[in-house]
Amino acid sequence: TLESSSLVQLLLLTMVSCWSCCDGGERDQRFAPHDDDVPPLAKIVMSTSVGKSLAPLVEDQPVLEEETKEEEVHGEEEVHEEEDEDEVVAKDDEIAPPPPLVKHPSYMITDSRLAEVKRVLTSTKGWTVKKHCRDGRVRSRTLRLSKDETKLVWQKTKYIDLTKVSEVRRGTALDPSTVGGVKRPKGMSGTAILRRSADGKCAKRCFSLILADRTFDLECQSEDQASRFWCGMEKLVEQARFLKST
Repeated sequence: TLESSSLVQLLLLTMVSCWSCCDGGERDQRFAPHDDDVPPLAKIVMSTSVGKSLAPLVEDQPVLEEETKEEEVHGEEEVHEEEDEDEVVAKDDEIAPPPPLVKHPSYMITDSRLAEVKRVLTSTKGWTVKKHCRDGRVRSRTLRLSKDETKLVWQKTKYIDLTKVSEVRRGTALDPSTVGGVKRPKGMSGTAILRRSADGKCAKRCFSLILADRTFDLECQSEDQASRFWCGMEKLVEQARFLKST
């Protein structure tokens, strides 16, 4: 029985193969034959379960290979297009200019020393310091900051306009106006008032507000306080200039 079944399958396979080459001409391998061209016997064979099982054996393999190649080429083109899009996006990112930097006055940056100076000057007691006067004497003064934060007041009618301060100078810093002198060509430190009333140790506790027509010379309680308040006063002067310009 097994040999008869194998023989029948071989016979059917031969008939189907002969049908594909019937009429002595080569059919186009890329297309399936029309039903009108299929011999009646072949139709009967293909409709049976045996014919259906043999159909894959006579399929046109070259056609499948060509279709597979076309799909692979099409897939490669899509991959290249995606890569090109990625490259374009990357190039756009590289060419895009960086965002502009926003510059603010340095006093607007959180500064603990500026905050300390403003807190002391706006307090009820104010800031009590020693003021070196033009007559050579040292007097105690209580300084306060005006409401608009542009004036340093120590009496009702006496104040320093912070917008007119050109420099906040340490007591030990070089005085540019003394450079090139006959006695000391390299220059001297402090101001003319501090050089008369403050010795070397006292100068380390001092700083001065330099204006066009005068100097305002102050002595702090310690060198550490002088360092902190000197930095804070510089920021306060810068703030006053900015407020006036706006």
